[in-house]
This record gives sequence, structure tokens and C-alpha cells, in this order.
Amino acid sequence: MGKMQVEDDRCYYDDVYRCLSEVHCMSKKYGLGEKLSHEELKERQRAPLTRKYQSFALIDVLQQTRSTQKLINDVQLKKQERMLQHEAEDIISCTKIEKNLNEISSFNEYLKTILQKKQSLLTNLQRPLVENAIKLEVKYHSIFVKMLSHSANVLQNLMKNIENINWIKLTKLAAPNKLPEIVDYIETNLAQVNTNYHLMCQIKTRLNLLQNP
Repeated sequence: MGKMQVEDDRCYYDDVYRCLSEVHCMSKKYGLGEKLSHEELKERQRAPLTRKYQSFALIDVLQQTRSTQKLINDVQLKKQERMLQHEAEDIISCTKIEKNLNEISSFNEYLKTILQKKQSLLTNLQRPLVENAIKLEVKYHSIFVKMLSHSANVLQNLMKNIENINWIKLTKLAAPNKLPEIVDYIETNLAQVNTNYHLMCQIKTRLNLLQNP
């Protein structure tokens, strides 16, 4: 009787051990006995299928490619944002805006001074050099002719330049989209003023030749 009891217990233990062994094998196969994340468990379950079917391998490659492309797009987006920030620095930088406003204010004061002296400038330019006639030796005629041609060009553009200065003074700089237009206008007229300045320098040089033969 005791022998039969021992044999029954041994069979019982064998069945329990076999069940536990099967559970252990299944848990090891599917990663249940380890602390795996959902993605790791999913990857381990798909590994045999990936080795068996090429389509699964291609899907994995496609997913990796998409992840890499997303990272590249993020880097390019950050690069574009920094480039735009650098290009717009003149507009959004308070220091540069303040500097530009100071330069415009200084130039505006200079233009006001020119307008105040407009009448005296015109009077001096229209006054003859020596009464109504200029006595000049023959050898200086060619120099004097060139000087007069330059003077004529300067006088021709003088009134236009003064009108442009007056227009800039009366223009409202705070009007929307007006500042870029004014800057272009000033740049064009400054180039013309620069040309006239060089002509005046040539006139001065020829006057020096006449005064110091």
C-alpha cells in the first residue's frame, strides 16, 4: 500500500515538472520571463517571420528608412529656421533697428539744414564771377569752356535735387511699406548728388588753374 502511494506521488511530481517545463519554454520563447518592452517583445515575436518571409524584412527596412527620413527632415527644418532668423536679423533686432533710426534722424537733420540754406545757395550760384564779363587770356579758354560745361550740368540738376530733398522731408516715414520705397529713392538721388559733387570738384580744380597759372 505504501509502495503504491510513492508511485502515485512520483507520477504526480513528474506531471507537475513537465507542465512547469512547458510553461518555462513558452515564456522563454515569447519573452514573458524577461522584463521586455512592448516593442522588444513585438520584435522578438516577428523575428522568425522576418527570417521566413522577405516581405517582413522589407517592411522593417521601410520603417527604418522612414525613421531616418524623419530625423533628416527635423534637422533640415531647424537649419531653415536658423537661416531665416539670421536673414531677418535686420528687421527683428532692436539694436539694428535703433541704429537705422538714428542714421535716418541724422540724415533728416542734414536735409533740413540744406533746405534752410537753399536761397543763399541759389543766389551764390547765379551771381556772375566778375560783374557782367570775364576777362580771360586765350590760353585758358579751353579750361574755362570745360569748367562751364560741368557747371551747366550741376545747375541743371540742382533744382531737381532740392525738390527731392523737400519731398523726402514732407514724406511720412511711419506710413506702411513706405520706408523701403524711401530708402531706394534716397539711394538713387544720393548717387546723382555724388556725381554732381565730382563735377563740382572738377570745377574747383579748373578754377585753381585759372587763379594760379
